[in-house]
Amino acid sequence: MQTAPGIPADSYWDRMAQCETAGNWAHYPNGTYTGGLGIYNQTWLAWGGGEFAPKAGQATKAQQIIVANRIAVTGHNGLGPVGFSAWGCMRTVGAP
Repeated sequence: MQTAPGIPADSYWDRMAQCETAGNWAHYPNGTYTGGLGIYNQTWLAWGGGEFAPKAGQATKAQQIIVANRIAVTGHNGLGPVGFSAWGCMRTVGAP
């Protein structure tokens, strides 16, 4: 079930996280990609993730999904959406 036009169900993001980080929503390596969806730190901040936490791996699953939907579908603060191809695992998971 979708929550709004174009917004995928959370189950889609669960599948993406399973591919990206084995479903570890608290994924927080020393690198620049954190959270269950492996969101690049600068992308996280640009699409408004800083309202939740400094890095995706410090935010809740629900907050990470909000930012992922901004990145993929809705855009944020003048930045347009970039689509689901922002995730390397889209080749495996497919589009919602």
